Amino acid sequence: MATPRAGQRLVLDLGTATLRLAMVLPGKYSPDAPAPAIIEMPAVTLVDRERHSVAAVGTQAAALAKGSLPTGVEIVRPMREGMIAAFDPAVALVRQALHEATGGERALRRLTRKPRALYSLPATASDAMRHITGDVLTYAGLGACTPIPATLAAGVGAELPVKSSRLHAICDLGAGVSEIAVLGNGRVLVARSWPFGGDWLDTAIIRAVRRRRGNTITRAMAEEARREFGALDEDYSYNGKPVAVGSDDGLDPAQRRIIARRRNTGTGPLMASVGAGGSFRRAGHNPHSRSGLPEFNPPDVAAGLSDGARGLIEGIALFWEDLDGKMRDGIAAEGLMLTGGAATLPGLAPAIARALSVPVRLAADPAGATIRGLIELGSDPANWEAAWSWPPAWESSL
Repeated sequence: MATPRAGQRLVLDLGTATLRLAMVLPGKYSPDAPAPAIIEMPAVTLVDRERHSVAAVGTQAAALAKGSLPTGVEIVRPMREGMIAAFDPAVALVRQALHEATGGERALRRLTRKPRALYSLPATASDAMRHITGDVLTYAGLGACTPIPATLAAGVGAELPVKSSRLHAICDLGAGVSEIAVLGNGRVLVARSWPFGGDWLDTAIIRAVRRRRGNTITRAMAEEARREFGALDEDYSYNGKPVAVGSDDGLDPAQRRIIARRRNTGTGPLMASVGAGGSFRRAGHNPHSRSGLPEFNPPDVAAGLSDGARGLIEGIALFWEDLDGKMRDGIAAEGLMLTGGAATLPGLAPAIARALSVPVRLAADPAGATIRGLIELGSDPANWEAAWSWPPAWESSL
């Protein structure tokens, strides 16, 4: 990517699993103009504990992590539950993203002014966490940075008219955190978050395999199994109540076919694609298994997803019940919009719709909704000077 011109600025989506970055020119945004290039990299680093240094970041770290690591080198994810968990690895990760955006360290040092940035942060983040994230971005080489509530950015990216007086409900299901919020008049009115996301579902799969099979699989194996074979049944109910026969659950025929195919998948393809130790498609012999491969199958994955989704859907249902009656009635007709990578799990949207008794829609490209919203918000010069209240005023009342 070319060196940024004068006045060009950055937007950052600090996801738990993926960091996304794009350059914007305030005042130059047009829906018909080509979208800015988005840089994506895994939010993973390798840390050498003996030398107290970061050995690899981003794509390189993710590739090396699939093999055997030297003694003293371990995998560290800088972000956890949508917030900074490791300071120095987070600085190295953001710095690497800036290198890719500007053309390397030399081009970054030639800039006369440090680029400003808008970045996403959970609306429920504390004031201290906002300052820690700001320090990470400053040490990485950025200038003034402004936090934007992640659900607000996701709503803009999902093409919700968030600036209107009409209320809109959105739930952003990421890898490390799930956040639900009600938006109106261009701000977050009420929000709640839980550490339930893609990582939580992977942990549930690991526990289900251990419980059902007595084997322990890696997180990487659980993640690939969830992405390739995971699905909730058509009649899944988080509270165990039977689903009324003939009820309109909003499940289209394509979703039904995906769920049926994943539920009835044989163990052969799964065993061929998921190998011992998390080395995919190069599965080595496993001496602890009679078949030589990890002993788990799609029903084990489905059992784990059923357990993991229960806590997530129950949290959303409790948030819905706690809303003011007038607010709940105002958003009931339009329902709930889902964004985030974990929202693509087949059968999840209909299960939430049955729990809330309202329509639930999935945004186009849900994983990229937040960065798209940040690009649009960053293209408006007024948002760079806006005084975003933080923490939001409603937090003290929860």
